[in-house]
Amino acid sequence: MSKICILLVLFFVFMSGCSNTRVIGQKTANIAGPIREIVVVLESKNFRAIDKSEQPYINTLNSTTRKVFAVVHKRIPEVFTQNGIKAKAYLNVDESSGVPKTLSPMQLKEFPYLLTITPSNANIRKRDGNTNIDMAAHIYDHLQGKVVWRGSITYSESSYAIINDKTADVFIDRILSRLRDVGFVPLKPDGTLRVSATDSVKAPNLTTSYEASANNEMPCSKAVLWVKENNKWGSNAPIVQSVQKQLDSGIGKSKVVWEIGRGVTKDGKDYRIECINDNLNIKELTAEEADKRKIKDTSVKFWSK
Repeated sequence: MSKICILLVLFFVFMSGCSNTRVIGQKTANIAGPIREIVVVLESKNFRAIDKSEQPYINTLNSTTRKVFAVVHKRIPEVFTQNGIKAKAYLNVDESSGVPKTLSPMQLKEFPYLLTITPSNANIRKRDGNTNIDMAAHIYDHLQGKVVWRGSITYSESSYAIINDKTADVFIDRILSRLRDVGFVPLKPDGTLRVSATDSVKAPNLTTSYEASANNEMPCSKAVLWVKENNKWGSNAPIVQSVQKQLDSGIGKSKVVWEIGRGVTKDGKDYRIECINDNLNIKELTAEEADKRKIKDTSVKFWSK
């Protein structure tokens, strides 16, 4: 009996390994430090048969796509969390029509980055039932208002493959590996994928001084968001683009600092924004501190090291 159990375990391990995911991609723009929070949308859709004789094969492809997306959707929060990224996943499909629904802007913009994955093509070999499903993927940066990464995902499986959590973990790991290659995923000093806290952090407002603790990391990109929301000229003011460029120039540095004059902020106060190893602190300066640092009314002083 024990031999039968062992054989069954080995059988299911083998079956779960009869699938694979390949991901290629490239960044199309720099981002303000590693991604810490992201929304992932899986836009499932039904493929349609050109000829009625092809319908059974199309049904198999559609069923496989739904099963893969279902397990990936379930595993995204945990696997992303293990790699230091807070993620929320949406399985975006209308079960009756197979056409993606429209998610609300609040859902899509909940985090700074949006990863969208959409099936684009699929085929099945009639002689053995092996399946390939191609998907288009891209990451949109809400802060910059543009796509910063584009990729292509190919999921392949044999006709006897079992779709389970391991399938999803490999699928997600391949994506994270490509993002790691371009510096979009946080790394440990030893070069392995990073594991960090998962608690969300609110962006500081004009009256808040915040320094991230060891268990609550916050990307330096929030500094740009703060300037975007709290400068007196609006979110599209030149100062926002200027601060973004300054932050981009500081990528790879351990410390970036801005000192912003009272003539720039909505409340007419001086501020110092300091980010050291992804620990962000925004402090309101007294008049004496501003004078000592020689901060002019409409100046934005920046340096990094």
